[in-house]
Amino acid sequence: MKNTTASLVIILSTIILLLSACLSAPAVSPTSAPPPTNSPVPPTPTLSPTAIVVSLPTLTLKQGDFYFSVNGQQSFVFSRNIAGYQQIHYNTFLDWSRAGGSKFARIQLDSLSMGYMWTGAVDPNWVAQWDQVFDKAEADGIYILPVFSGWFDWNAGAGYSTWKSNPLNKVNSGPVQSPGELFQKGSAT
Repeated sequence: MKNTTASLVIILSTIILLLSACLSAPAVSPTSAPPPTNSPVPPTPTLSPTAIVVSLPTLTLKQGDFYFSVNGQQSFVFSRNIAGYQQIHYNTFLDWSRAGGSKFARIQLDSLSMGYMWTGAVDPNWVAQWDQVFDKAEADGIYILPVFSGWFDWNAGAGYSTWKSNPLNKVNSGPVQSPGELFQKGSAT
């Protein structure tokens, strides 16, 4: 039970950090003087989010209808689970989604890196890449359902695993050798 609770706390903390980075046009400024050149710790940027109000369309499903209605017009609303590993993949898939009439797309946000650095800070390069994707989706009239992480990001065992590229992994300058160490009392995390 303790590991389950600790897992949920870490996942929710990660989601909160990632959500705070997903707001439009964050201002980045250093919080302290740059570290000495012999220090492995980079300066931590401070993100100052800006509130943005996005009005969502009205979705309804009337009895007997085969499709949802978007603002009163029947439409095939959700048909895309967009994935890719480069910006161009998302541009292509969003173009296909728009051409196919999709209004919503589900996107796994750990495919252009995990969104944070080994220090725990939000990765500004990750933010910039997703800003481009979200701007394209908005221009194409597509709403995004973000997915922030998957079980495979925390799996160091058999089967599909991306732990080897996780910033918290010791081989990537992180504090632990295995995901289980993240939940140990008194650990570096």
